[in-house]
Amino acid sequence: MGIFVNDRAWNLKKAKENYDWEQWHLKRSQEAVRKGDMSAAKDHAARAKSYHSKGDEYKRDASKSTK
Repeated sequence: MGIFVNDRAWNLKKAKENYDWEQWHLKRSQEAVRKGDMSAAKDHAARAKSYHSKGDEYKRDASKSTK
């Protein structure tokens, strides 16, 4: 568990960064599937899921922020 940063704008920025990385990895996962590289596709899909979870955490923190 990380440290809570009481700054709504900062948390929303970090959420967006994580969602952007999620999309990047999803795209790479799809490209890997097209190339038949299932190992890379699985790795990118797992990373995308992780970035999505982190983005959700930052969004929750933003909703709790008072500044």
